Amino acid sequence: WGISVSYISVIGLYAVGVAFAFNLKSLMAVGSASGPSLVANIREALGYVRRQEVILALLLMAFLVNLTGFPLNQGLLPVFARDVLGLGATGLGQLLGAYAAGSMLGSITLAAVPVIHRPGRMIVLGALGWHGVMLLVAFSQWFGPSLALLALTGMSQSVAMVTMSMAILSATSPEVRGRVMGLRSLAVYGLPIGLLLSGALADGFSVKIALIVNAAGGIVFAVGITVFLSELWRHHR
Repeated sequence: WGISVSYISVIGLYAVGVAFAFNLKSLMAVGSASGPSLVANIREALGYVRRQEVILALLLMAFLVNLTGFPLNQGLLPVFARDVLGLGATGLGQLLGAYAAGSMLGSITLAAVPVIHRPGRMIVLGALGWHGVMLLVAFSQWFGPSLALLALTGMSQSVAMVTMSMAILSATSPEVRGRVMGLRSLAVYGLPIGLLLSGALADGFSVKIALIVNAAGGIVFAVGITVFLSELWRHHR
């Protein structure tokens, strides 16, 4: 049907989301309308993060996975599908579908767990699994194994990211929670940097090299964060 129909379908889904958003009730703001300045709020949030090793580790981990993990499905997968597997648009859609299905399964599995007692360890293991399976994807040359590996990648990604959001919310004091989550949102800017680096590696060498560098770099830095900010590994609810 062409790419136009695909984009129109996506726009339709976003329109449904916007329609649901209009049904949300507004929350009344509590407190003075003339609070601290934006700069003061940012300074306070940064100071809080520096004093809380677990929060600092979580934010660094969030930046890391955007830098090295998300470029797989956000940029490199179409090149991998074309150059390695020889697939077109339909095959690429199936690969992305496998990734999304794994992510959904990971989220459903987490939702079925009543209490996660060691979220720090789950985040670390999820991030390591994410990059470890990505390393296997780099060496895959067949469609079937690639589907299975991408499903595992999506599942690991979901475990790491969902648990990370839960851990940040639960470990942060209520009075600074909004500001810390604002800092968390800045971690997504690791993605454009990662895409630039990944694209340069794929263009200068190959998509396989780009995936290997991302996967190996993610594993090394995830281990480094865990070792130097060890409160993350010990963090529990």
